[in-house]
Amino acid sequence: MPRFFVPSTGFDGDAVTVTGDDAFHMARSLRMAVGDTVTVCDMHGKEHLCRLDSLRDDICRLTVLSTKETEAEPPVDITLYMGYPREAVVELLLPAFLPFNLLKSGLNAALTFLLYRPVVSALKSTGLIDKTKSKNAEKRKTNIGLIILAVAIIITCVLFILSLNGVI
Repeated sequence: MPRFFVPSTGFDGDAVTVTGDDAFHMARSLRMAVGDTVTVCDMHGKEHLCRLDSLRDDICRLTVLSTKETEAEPPVDITLYMGYPREAVVELLLPAFLPFNLLKSGLNAALTFLLYRPVVSALKSTGLIDKTKSKNAEKRKTNIGLIILAVAIIITCVLFILSLNGVI
């Protein structure tokens, strides 16, 4: 059975008024008809079994048939702190999200590069992964230039974080 959440202003005794997107959803998406029943939840933890009396795209009127305490609500109150509008998020893309993700990916790449070989060597010495006996593995040497690049990326990222926090 469809369930709709209606604010306190939508209740008037045993009459319930559903407007906006929910009314449109009832009329067009669900293709409800007069006489159908729906569950309407109020903001006080109650479920109301309602009969649909009139139906339009912009407003639906219902009559409450029965009311009971909801069983679906958790016993814990939840407070949502982030309710950012889309426009505010778009404004933060370049100054906040992009630098953060670039910083995160740079640190991830540098640390992965620096830690990969020591971790694999330790796993091979403990026997957790098979030792490979290839000629290329013995001939490979650590490229000092790549290690310096990885360390430079890490240092740059740390300095960038410190400058953003006003430490430097």
